[in-house]
Amino acid sequence: AVVSTQSTGSPSCSKIKDLSAKQTALKEDHVLVKLELGMINSAFHGVSVPHTAAQPLLELLKEVWDPLKAVLVLWSTDEVIIDELTKCYWHAINTLGPLFDPYIEPLVDMLCQCYEKHQYACLLESCAQGLLNIYSSEKPNLIAGMLQRLSNTTFLLFSRAMSDHPDIVQAFFSLHLCALRAQPQIVYRRESNCKAVLRAAMTAITMQEYHTVKEVSRWLVEFVGHYPSSSTVEEAITSQFTFLITELLRGIGTASPSSTVEFLGDLFNPLCRMCPDQLGETLRATLATENFPTKHITSESKDLFIQSILKSSHQKRRLKVIIKEFSLECRGYNNQTIR
Repeated sequence: AVVSTQSTGSPSCSKIKDLSAKQTALKEDHVLVKLELGMINSAFHGVSVPHTAAQPLLELLKEVWDPLKAVLVLWSTDEVIIDELTKCYWHAINTLGPLFDPYIEPLVDMLCQCYEKHQYACLLESCAQGLLNIYSSEKPNLIAGMLQRLSNTTFLLFSRAMSDHPDIVQAFFSLHLCALRAQPQIVYRRESNCKAVLRAAMTAITMQEYHTVKEVSRWLVEFVGHYPSSSTVEEAITSQFTFLITELLRGIGTASPSSTVEFLGDLFNPLCRMCPDQLGETLRATLATENFPTKHITSESKDLFIQSILKSSHQKRRLKVIIKEFSLECRGYNNQTIR
């Protein structure tokens, strides 16, 4: 059924215009702004209409576009408001479909500008991922530019204090995972800076937040899986292979939470398939270091681990068992299960 702007949006349009016209974001207006955004969001969310019959909702978007843009600037330091605002955009995109196309480029620029000033996970999670999934094929240059801007800003944040922002780390790698799956050609571009993303991932796998390490691990598995398809990916992995294996072993050994070892271990599956010789050589060289990953693991156990990993390269379940046992022994549990 067609939804009229009068029944869904007009009351809030007037109020959001008044609130967006203020010179400063007042604390006492927070609840009201959030409520009005929620009402506008409801006008788009859950409304199923043919695009040809969505004219009233398009008129609503036209009416609230400038006020919402003003709210984005006025309330840019309030993550709760920005989260509500991104939901409005996301549901408008989903509901209006091609009718939203004229607004895509300015929306991308607005969101990137906001993110450059205030790094909120919601900007990566809600709108950026939605824009990427929907428009990566139709507007690859626009989406590649968006991904590059968001990534460059995130790298600056990571260089200062990655461990203080597990939500940003998780959202960032979720975004890049979407890019790899939706349109890998965007990631293959030189300007996408695969090396920097990979290096950030290798640092992030030793963070202490379960969901963060899980998402980073998912991206790593997907990224390594593209090794034979792209010279850019191959170069990024090859140039940092020793560091990748070192951090992976350190995480499995003790640096990462024990609950995340399963996800880290999944990375050995594509590594064994794509580059078994380099993996074996690097494992031997890295594990030759005394007391690495921990003092609890013996040289004999290290040798057995390497042999077992390479021998079980096509047995995903077996690899999980081998890696779990290795992790337990590194953490001081004398696991004597025969591999």
